[in-house]
Amino acid sequence: DPPASLAESTRMDGLRLQPGIVHRLDKDTSGIKKKKKNNAVFEYFKNLFKKKKAEGSLKIWGKILARTAVDKKIKMAYSFVSQEDLKKYGSNEDELSGLVNLLSGIPESNFSLLLIENKFGKVKGSMRSELYKGVDVAKIAQAFGGGGHKLAAGFEIEGKIEENIESIKKTIAEERLKQE
Repeated sequence: DPPASLAESTRMDGLRLQPGIVHRLDKDTSGIKKKKKNNAVFEYFKNLFKKKKAEGSLKIWGKILARTAVDKKIKMAYSFVSQEDLKKYGSNEDELSGLVNLLSGIPESNFSLLLIENKFGKVKGSMRSELYKGVDVAKIAQAFGGGGHKLAAGFEIEGKIEENIESIKKTIAEERLKQE
C-alpha cells in the first residue's frame, strides 16, 4: 500500500484509484491515464480533471447508454443526445467523444452511431467500427456529405435529431446494403 498521504491524494468522490495515476475516461481514445512525474504535476492534473463536472458527465453518459438500441437488420448500435439533454446535465459535446467507441463494442452490432445535436441547429453523427466487423463507416458518412476513414467517420446535417433520426437510419440501411 502507498503511504497514507498518497493514498488520500488518489481518492476522488469516494473512489479508490491507482496511486499516483490520474484517471480520465472522457476522451476519444477510450480515456487516458496520466502517471505522475512529481506531486505538483499530479495535483495539477487531478484538480484539472475534477473540474470537468464529473457528475454531469456521468449522468449524460448514463442517459445516452440507457437510450442505446441495436438495429438488428443492419447491425448498428446507436444512440443520441439532444441539446436539451446537454443543457439539463450541464454537459457539452466534448465530454461525449469516447462514447461512440464504447457503443461499437456491443456484440450484436457491427458498427455504432452517436448523434449529437449541437447549439447551431445541426446534428453531428459519429460512427465507429472494428476491422474484423467489415463495415466501412467512411462510405456511410459520405452519403451525408461527411467523411473519415474505414473505422472512424462522421457527418453533420441541418436540423434536430427527432426530425432526422428515421431518415438517417433509412439512408444508413441503404448504404449497408451496398456494402454487403
